[in-house]
Amino acid sequence: MNTKDALQLLRKYLEDYKDFIIHPLFLDELGRCLKKDLKGCEADFLNKMSIQLSHIKESKTFVNNINGNEILNGMGNDSHGIPLNIYSIHMSSKSYNMRFLVKFDENMTPYLLCAFYERSGKRKTDYTTYKGTVISRFEELHN
Repeated sequence: MNTKDALQLLRKYLEDYKDFIIHPLFLDELGRCLKKDLKGCEADFLNKMSIQLSHIKESKTFVNNINGNEILNGMGNDSHGIPLNIYSIHMSSKSYNMRFLVKFDENMTPYLLCAFYERSGKRKTDYTTYKGTVISRFEELHN
């Protein structure tokens, strides 16, 4: 599958999740990852992503109990003093390691805010570098 086909399939998958709020930069980040980091793995990744989107839709704030997903602790509060409760959604294989950062609003609507390729190694991802991005993107879409 080439990158162009993968991006078209990605758009089709996301159309099935109309109850998700998706930040435009999330799509840009995901597109860059498909072009660069997921080359040759597009079909497998999109399949896993579809499964994870279903988990998010069905499990809501309990999605952290599924498949290596986690709720990020210690991220602090948003500008209104509300705990951030950011969820890290994990998709990986031998060839790739992707993360999506998701936040739910008070109505349990999931917001797909940030996508990145997680580099492997001894150091875990420092999610605090994404805190400002997640807050600003959520508030931009939520207000």
